[in-house]
Amino acid sequence: MDNLTRLKRGIKDNIRLIEVTGITGSALAYLISQLLTEIVHPCLIILPNSEEAGQFHKDLGFFLTNENNTGVFLFPSYGISPLAGLSPPKELISQRIEALYCLSTSNDPVVVTSLDALMTRLLPKETLLNSVAHIAVNEEIDREDMIRELLTLGYFRTSLVEERGDFSVRGGVVDLYPPLYDSAIRVEFWGNTVESIRLFNP
Repeated sequence: MDNLTRLKRGIKDNIRLIEVTGITGSALAYLISQLLTEIVHPCLIILPNSEEAGQFHKDLGFFLTNENNTGVFLFPSYGISPLAGLSPPKELISQRIEALYCLSTSNDPVVVTSLDALMTRLLPKETLLNSVAHIAVNEEIDREDMIRELLTLGYFRTSLVEERGDFSVRGGVVDLYPPLYDSAIRVEFWGNTVESIRLFNP
């Protein structure tokens, strides 16, 4: 029996601690990609620092295919001291929200992170899931309440939507760029009725 088969059997038998040594770089990402075919629950991969986590995330995404996983997500660290008085980039915040959301809602997501990223306090799972809103065509929504809710959730009101976390309002049109989407969303209202929803490239 080869070592890879032994590792897979150990995973199936729910052995709590399996130690593998002597594998580094892209070879480690390849090994993990082979093992993930046997894992049907959320998987958290912790690297020593942010740089290694970012590189491992890229390598693992290269080896994994859509057939054997629901997605590989990076949970990055903020990279700045909480005492610095600076806000992290919106793209980074979106990545963290996406990873947390997928851990909370998917059966077998793979999340790559680092020790420093795990040291930051997180909002409770219930708070995250209760902040998710679903909008449908022909739904009655108070547009002003929607705008207030977007501001409460940390969206930035801008004249033009360009980045995740932005939203803008022009008459009966609300553009927004949610963290879980690759494209921005345009919601068109007729009064308080959602007339259309479509994606657009900001």
